[in-house]
Amino acid sequence: MLAGCLPIIRDVSERHRSQERVRQLTHHDRLTGLPNRTRFLEMVDEALNRVGRFTLLMIGLDHFKAVNGSLGMAAGDLVLVAAARRVMEAAGSDAFVARLGADEFGILVTESDDLIAASSVGRRVMERLCAPFGADGATCHIGTSVGIVLCPGLSHFEAADQALKAALLALQHAKREGGRRCEVFRPQMGHQAEERRRVEGELRSALARGEFELHFQPQVTIPDGRIVGAEALLRWRHPERGLLSPATFLAVLEASDIALGVGHWILRQACCFAADAAAAGTPIRVGVNLFAVQLKQVDFFDDVMATLAFAGLPPQLLELEITETTVLGLDDGIIDPLRRLRDLGVGIAFDDYGTGYASLSLLKRYPLTRLKIDREFVRDLESDPDDAAIVKAVVALGASMGLEVIAEGIETPEQAIALVAFGCKDAQGYLFGKPTPAVAFVALIAEHAKPVAA
Repeated sequence: MLAGCLPIIRDVSERHRSQERVRQLTHHDRLTGLPNRTRFLEMVDEALNRVGRFTLLMIGLDHFKAVNGSLGMAAGDLVLVAAARRVMEAAGSDAFVARLGADEFGILVTESDDLIAASSVGRRVMERLCAPFGADGATCHIGTSVGIVLCPGLSHFEAADQALKAALLALQHAKREGGRRCEVFRPQMGHQAEERRRVEGELRSALARGEFELHFQPQVTIPDGRIVGAEALLRWRHPERGLLSPATFLAVLEASDIALGVGHWILRQACCFAADAAAAGTPIRVGVNLFAVQLKQVDFFDDVMATLAFAGLPPQLLELEITETTVLGLDDGIIDPLRRLRDLGVGIAFDDYGTGYASLSLLKRYPLTRLKIDREFVRDLESDPDDAAIVKAVVALGASMGLEVIAEGIETPEQAIALVAFGCKDAQGYLFGKPTPAVAFVALIAEHAKPVAA
């Protein structure tokens, strides 16, 4: 009789093992082994209904797609596995950690709604994830942003997905503020997200209807004021609100999926403008601000070269401007295409230099040709000794490294005189001319431009 029971026991055991495998696959991420989004929502729902007090953190890897793009999916997977391990170590043994999406992780700490403790966990996670990752012999850097939700806190959540949505809004806010930071959810973030979606919809229509235009601001030598270049600046001619500056829409545009298309349009229009100016006998170098998404494209070099060829513009008459904040979110894979462009004559400028968190080592690693001193340091140049010291230091640094230096935001003759005394030979600002449409700028350079050898 016992022998007859053995097959039944084996069958029941096998069924239990099969059920356990199904449960494991249903509730866990195959790559990292962590619980998945489904299981995390179950745990949050349980915390809502049984505990009532908890802290939820959503961790987002900044610019992770660039890793897959430059190093490949296999290397990206290795980074994700290592990132999962670091998140678990930073969260501690009392936390529940899960992988929520491609480059997002969640941390749940029950019976705690303490902001100081939550911020401490967030900072530990950021510190661990900011350390370099090794993947297939390559080294890459990825920052991280953190969205925090405290329950009960300022909002009442009736379901787990509401709490997770709030954490996502906080995470997105952190990324929009430049990344590598923690943000605590506030109810107004929901209204802000709705407004951003509205603006993004209008921007999408603006691109389709041709409402964007470029204005050009002169760059001059000082003290004589001769025009030797221009910066191409985006404007939006809104059908109801008139001409809008980037301050009103750029943050939404940069984070949208049309940023790449708008970036391509800006580059092409600016190159065509510069080519027309050169053909008219007044060649000037035109600076173009790049979106981060453009620099992350694997065909970035080819795209720039194709645009130059389309416009018929010599590389020496194009300058690409990159902000420090953008550079910090890039993989080292962008350095080679930038170096190739520089070697062909394209200028590479650090825009708003000194306002970000870039280290001096970036000046050595990146193939730069010019530093742009931000208007923040020029505004009080005559009255603030610290601003004067910073400007002097940047000018001296540029000279020692063989880089050109240009100061932005010059509005008074006194500021220009001070810059000349510091050894800064190029300037840009309202003192020399406001941004103007292409037609008006052509007339301006016809009178004042100093030809630049192409």
